[in-house]
Amino acid sequence: MSKIAIITVHKDFDDDLIKTIESVGSQKIKPDLHLIVAKRINKSFIKKIKNKYTKIIVGKDKSLWNAMNIGLNKTSKYHVIFINSGDELIYFEAISLIKSAIKKYKDKCLIFKNLNVFNEIVFDIKNFFFHKDNYSPHPSFVRPPSNNFFFDENIYISSDAVWMKQNINFFGKIKIYKNLSMHYLGGQSSKPTFISTKHQFTLSFLDGFKELMKLVLLKMLSQKFYYILIYFYKSKIHYKKFKQIE
Repeated sequence: MSKIAIITVHKDFDDDLIKTIESVGSQKIKPDLHLIVAKRINKSFIKKIKNKYTKIIVGKDKSLWNAMNIGLNKTSKYHVIFINSGDELIYFEAISLIKSAIKKYKDKCLIFKNLNVFNEIVFDIKNFFFHKDNYSPHPSFVRPPSNNFFFDENIYISSDAVWMKQNINFFGKIKIYKNLSMHYLGGQSSKPTFISTKHQFTLSFLDGFKELMKLVLLKMLSQKFYYILIYFYKSKIHYKKFKQIE
C-alpha cells in the first residue's frame, strides 16, 4: 500500500496552522505522515498535538522554498502533497480520493482541481482552463515517491511551476476533475514579483511579458481586484464562503 505524506510549511499565525491541522485531522483516512516544517512555533502548541502521524521540524529553514525542500528530503518514500499553513483539504474523504487514484494510476503525478480563495471570494477554475499550462497550486498536486527534483530557492514563486513540470516530464500526469483543496491567495506563492518576472523572461518572452503584466496590475490594483481580474474568465466566482456554496 502506497504511503501518503502531507507537508505543511508554516511561518507565522498559529491560527492558520490550526486550520490546516484540523483539516487533516478531520479526514476519514489519516495520512501516514503529516510533516510540519515551521520557522517558529509556540512550544505549548506542539504539546497539544497528540496524534502519531504528525511530526514537526522547527527553526531549520531559511525560506519558504527551503522549508519545502526540507520536507521533500524527509519524504522521498511517500506520495507527497503540500498543504501549507492556512490551506485546507475540502472533503473529509480527500485522502481516500488520493489513495484510490494512486491505486489506479500508480506512479503518476496526480493533478486535482483546486478552489482558490481570497477573503470571502471563491474562484472555482472551469474545466476548460484546468491545468492548461501544466501548472497547478501545490495543494492539488500529488508527487510519487522520488529522490529527484527540488525547488529552486533562487527563483521564488516560479519554482513551484518548475518543480511540477520536472516531475510531470519524468512521471507523466493524470488529471482528476474533482476539487481536492482550498488554496488561500495572497501569500508568497501566489503573487508575482520582480524576481519571478525576471525568471519568466528566461523561459520565453511571452512568459516574461505575462508575468510583468501581472506584476503591473498587482501594483495598480488592490489584491482583491487583482485576483478577480486574473481569474474572471477562467473561473466560476462565488462571492461567499465555500461552506455556503451548494
